[in-house]
Amino acid sequence: MPNSDIIKELPGNRFVRYCRTILAQVSQTLAAYNIAVADTIEQSHTDGTSVRQTAMQNFVVRATKDGVEKKITLSSCILSETESAESIASAILQEFNHARSLIKQWKDATTKLYPGRDDLQDLIPSVSRLCISRL
Repeated sequence: MPNSDIIKELPGNRFVRYCRTILAQVSQTLAAYNIAVADTIEQSHTDGTSVRQTAMQNFVVRATKDGVEKKITLSSCILSETESAESIASAILQEFNHARSLIKQWKDATTKLYPGRDDLQDLIPSVSRLCISRL
């Protein structure tokens, strides 16, 4: 609406950074959820890049749920100690552990906020479904 004073104050940098952190957590949780509920994991791969002499890995999964195929990025910024295969594999395992902890936090928060609602608990997958051996 032209000539209206809807915006009284713009958010500060601290608030925007906080929102980005929350959005990153939610995105990682949803990626973990989609991998955990997938019927099959068709393919998984990493893709490395380097930014300012810092090597980073992406971990992407192609999963199928109810006949619908999705490409899911578990993390787009996996930092390993070195660029060796062992170090990258260890970093990916740490990322899976982090994803399992996000699912567990989600389950715990749902239990606390909605006691006695087992129907909601059943919608959240078990952390055992988010296992690297399914790849």
